[in-house]
Amino acid sequence: MDSKHAVMNRSSFDRLSEYSTSRPTGVYPGKMWKSITRDGAPYLCWYGIVEGRDDLCSNNARQILICD
Repeated sequence: MDSKHAVMNRSSFDRLSEYSTSRPTGVYPGKMWKSITRDGAPYLCWYGIVEGRDDLCSNNARQILICD
């Protein structure tokens, strides 16, 4: 993973829950899912830690590149 992309194999991609038109319930740091944009680009999304804020999670995303 870099600042723009997340690389994973097809099996890992297929195991991610998809939330393309909604947000998952249960917000906690480390929760991951995939989202497919209208143009078909897949994104890895996850909730992260906000330093100094135990009551808040960041919402992060990187475009997924599948490498088998």
